Amino acid sequence: MSDVHDLLGSSSLAVSTDDKEVRAEIEDNVIRYIAMEAMSGKQNPFTFLTHAHFTDPLLREIYRIIMQHYDAGARFSVGSLLNDTKFKDNPDVLNYLKSLVSCHDLHGHITAESMAFDIDEHYRQAEIRSLVKQLLEDVDNSSFYEAKNKYDVCNDKVSRLFYSPLTTQSTFTHDEALDYFLNDYLKNDEKKISTGLKSLDKYLGGFVRGNLIVIGGRPSMGKTAFLIHLIVSAAKQGFHTLNFSLEMTNGQTISRFVSLNHFEDGHFDLNYTDLTKKSVENEVVQNAVAKSKALKCNIYHNYDSTLTVDDICTQAEMKAKELLRHGKALDMVCVDYLQIIAKDNMRRSENDALGDITGKLKRLAKKLNVVVILLSQLNREVEKEKNIQHKRPNMSHLRQSGSIEQDADIVLFPFRPSQYEKDVDFNFRKYRFDYMEIIVAKNRQGETGTTKANCDMAHNCIYDTSEDDDGLTAHGRDNAESKKEPPKMSIK
Repeated sequence: MSDVHDLLGSSSLAVSTDDKEVRAEIEDNVIRYIAMEAMSGKQNPFTFLTHAHFTDPLLREIYRIIMQHYDAGARFSVGSLLNDTKFKDNPDVLNYLKSLVSCHDLHGHITAESMAFDIDEHYRQAEIRSLVKQLLEDVDNSSFYEAKNKYDVCNDKVSRLFYSPLTTQSTFTHDEALDYFLNDYLKNDEKKISTGLKSLDKYLGGFVRGNLIVIGGRPSMGKTAFLIHLIVSAAKQGFHTLNFSLEMTNGQTISRFVSLNHFEDGHFDLNYTDLTKKSVENEVVQNAVAKSKALKCNIYHNYDSTLTVDDICTQAEMKAKELLRHGKALDMVCVDYLQIIAKDNMRRSENDALGDITGKLKRLAKKLNVVVILLSQLNREVEKEKNIQHKRPNMSHLRQSGSIEQDADIVLFPFRPSQYEKDVDFNFRKYRFDYMEIIVAKNRQGETGTTKANCDMAHNCIYDTSEDDDGLTAHGRDNAESKKEPPKMSIK
């Protein structure tokens, strides 16, 4: 290890170039935050950082000593640095160390965390450049097979460097786990995302971060409308959502949001079908878009239909980091839908491929601490049932249901019985067109059952209805009454 004069002489803190000055300031801020956390007896806030992440030798050495205290389970103090023989004889170093004691104008955790991610990204970029440079030098005098092996090794290392954990701690002592539980419990109302439906929230209590939610259904059952309802509801609560619309274009998706906003404003004449057909006057559309923009929704859209699950996870992580740098957080990631996510080139069964997708999305939910909502098609078995009552879906109707059932924390089935009466004369239909059931088929932390809602598919609007709503038309109710068993006569 160099002496302190060497440390200061080569310190990037002394370099005047803009890039290095910014880098030095970021590293300095992170060290100050970590030092204050350590002096307060708190756990290591950024476990993904190592001393090698710091370009400044002085800060690298300070961080190494702080980590030694963490590893030993001892409380860190600046005094332990001041007494270190490496720092004792240099007044400039001593002044810097003493300044750590009086850090009153510290950045908050989210800002410090975003800076730590900057350091991590800079470190990984430098490592990747070094690996590629070394590979190019190594393959010059190598045979084809040697070069290929070296490339494979390099590629594996580079692939691992592309991913960086967003969670700052994954292993806790039991006491730390209890403290986290208590903090989460006391902030319960802030952390959960309401579904916007009181009847559904009674079952779920809202969506919890770290959970994978699967919404399954046959075509025209309202899966996408239900998803849009959830996204808008979350945005109105101040949450940020990244929506991967893999099946629809920008126009098809946004027209649904615009029609929903107009429905809530009381304008029933503007539906998304007319918008997608471009049969609405320009001035009306301009006003509709202006009203939608006024809502300031925290929603981000991606329409790339070629994305693999790895692409989705990478882009979600990038958006989470981007929001962190602005003091915000990504709360929800939505994917519409499972079966059209691009598969990799590996030769394996459809079940294995979909299992890989659901597994990675579940890990994404935990890694980013977000709610992940995944739409999925149901298989055709449900269509074979003749009675509408028997067409209500269950877990076995999910395509490749094994992996979904294993990975999903919650499985919901929007179900509109009126969709099976399209060929029936309007006067003889049993169910109202605006009636929807939401079947809670799996709920890892609570009850399962069926909730009821009203829906307006032209405006993608789903809203609460009364608990005793049976969804029946007048004809359906009369028919149901006529089938009731007559009261038995009492024999005296």
